[in-house]
Amino acid sequence: VTIALLISRPRREWLPVLLAVAFGTGVGEYIDDNSLVSTVVQRGLSVLEVGLSAALLPPFLDLESWLGMPRLYPRFAAAVLVGPLVSGILAALYFHVTEATPLLSALSSWALADAMGIAAVLPLALALRSVRLRELFDLKRGLATVGTLLPAFAIMGLIFATSRYPLIFVLYPLLMLVDWMLGLLGSSIALCGAC
Repeated sequence: VTIALLISRPRREWLPVLLAVAFGTGVGEYIDDNSLVSTVVQRGLSVLEVGLSAALLPPFLDLESWLGMPRLYPRFAAAVLVGPLVSGILAALYFHVTEATPLLSALSSWALADAMGIAAVLPLALALRSVRLRELFDLKRGLATVGTLLPAFAIMGLIFATSRYPLIFVLYPLLMLVDWMLGLLGSSIALCGAC
């Protein structure tokens, strides 16, 4: 969500947004019994990650023009991978030194979770910024959205709950169907549900 906020603003406004998000999140982490040093280090690494990932993306004015930007998909892939990987390596080193966490375990915990979060939530945040609120609450569209997403979530539940048969291959056509029926907003919601 922070990346979506950043790329929607001029770069000169990024620092106050990053500091405000880091402060708010840090207060929550500190209240949740994290040490002050650990909180400051983790917030610093998150600011690095989000800033780096946002810097790799083009500015966002509206969804239609943004999706038509040259080399958007390689830039998006780089934003999903580079920020979490850089901060993940540094976090892994920090947790390895301070808590004796194995490097690969710490790296995968931080980097994979953050990469998945960016890949799933950034498109949703940008799609939500592009939809007029009245369109979200329009009765006809709302019923179509619910009528598409509820069966999709039920099928996803079956896919992930069934261990006897490998049904994961059904997920991708299902997400494509939801995208075809509901567009980016619907497919972003479905992707978040799958994640």
